[in-house]
Formats: sequence, C-alpha cells, structure tokens
Amino acid sequence: MSKLSRFLTRSLESYGAQVDFSKQTGTSPGTINKWMSGENTPNFESCLLIADYFETDPARVFKMADKLNYYRLYIRHFDKIQHQTKLHARLQYLLDSGLEHSIEVLLDGLEMSEDLLPRKAKSS
Repeated sequence: MSKLSRFLTRSLESYGAQVDFSKQTGTSPGTINKWMSGENTPNFESCLLIADYFETDPARVFKMADKLNYYRLYIRHFDKIQHQTKLHARLQYLLDSGLEHSIEVLLDGLEMSEDLLPRKAKSS
C-alpha cells in the first residue's frame, strides 16, 4: 500500500467524506476505493484534484503516489500550470457572476498576457 493509499484511507475514513470527495472532484466512488486499497494509483490530473481538495502541494501528492515522473513534469511546468490555474479561476468567477460577456474580453487579452509568463513557461 502506497503512502497515498494510506493518506486517502485516513483522510476519507467516513463514508460521508468519500461521497463529498467524489462529488467535489468528479471521481467515481469505485475509483476512490481502488486508490484507497492501492489497487490503482491516480493519474496526473487526479493527483492535482487530490492536492486541490486537500489543499496541499501537488508535489507532495505525486511523491506519496510514487509518481516521480509526474513530480518531475509538474516541477518542469510549474509556472505554466500556475498561470492556467489562475486563468481557470478568472473564467469561473466570470461565469459564477453572470458576466459571460466578459469572457471574450478576457480571452482576447490572453495572447497579450502570454508575454507576462516567465521565460521557462513560454518555451514549453
């Protein structure tokens, strides 16, 4: 059993916690049970969802899942991932606020904002 399996089992002990985790992350209960038992390990995107749900550093989740290749990928593209996360948050805010018409303006300005990315993220 991996460290991530033990972490999930400990953190999602109660059925209610598993249901909430499933709803919040869009992950099926069967998949969560397989992660908890160690039968399967989460993919890259699922590791990010786990980190987000538990408000922890994704690098920690990758290490617990013994996914060093995911960890290296995350570290290599950290700036780009952070930029995309901020963009997603802005888009979600506009949708939640009923300001759909502003999305086009934000996306039009996206090309200009690419110039603000750190050089490492631009070259990827």
